[in-house]
Amino acid sequence: MKAIKYKLKKVRKKESEKGIVLVLVIIIIAILTILVGDMIYFTHIDTEISSNTKDQMRARYIAKSGIHVAAGTLKAQALEELTDVSTTLSLGVDNSEGYWAINVPFFPVGDGGVTVTVIDERSKVNLNALISPSTNRVDQQVLTELQELFKYLEVEDSKSERFLASLTNWLDAPLAGAKNDQDSQGANSGFYTSLE
Repeated sequence: MKAIKYKLKKVRKKESEKGIVLVLVIIIIAILTILVGDMIYFTHIDTEISSNTKDQMRARYIAKSGIHVAAGTLKAQALEELTDVSTTLSLGVDNSEGYWAINVPFFPVGDGGVTVTVIDERSKVNLNALISPSTNRVDQQVLTELQELFKYLEVEDSKSERFLASLTNWLDAPLAGAKNDQDSQGANSGFYTSLE
């Protein structure tokens, strides 16, 4: 009888251990599932990063090729001949003022394409150059250019004069030994500081 009881205890002990093994297997499978999920996620992220880096490098080299095309065009032609280049490449841009521009609408490079636009800086008006920094006086050439621009844009004379007077007052700063070209028609620093 003791032998039967001993065997029953042994069988019950083994059955209870089988339950523990099942719990341990489930825990190990859960941990492995989490690890595999993390590996898949990080592999996906690394693939995206590599793809973005590849696209960035491709875009950089396509942009560099556009710069080289513009630089080659400028290098191949004398500065005086650039009006001819501009009319050839910019599809008939009018250069009657002597300014030049290079405009290549599109050309393919590898998997991408490049559009090049180079504009002569002389074709722009620098508003900050209206007042000479050394003499604090109005630069008459810049003033004339601005007045012609407003006429070309058909801005009313009163508005353009008010703008130019305000710009003059804004730009001329107190300079020791120089006369300020303040314009009574324009707003002055007191007007600007009174604004919120």
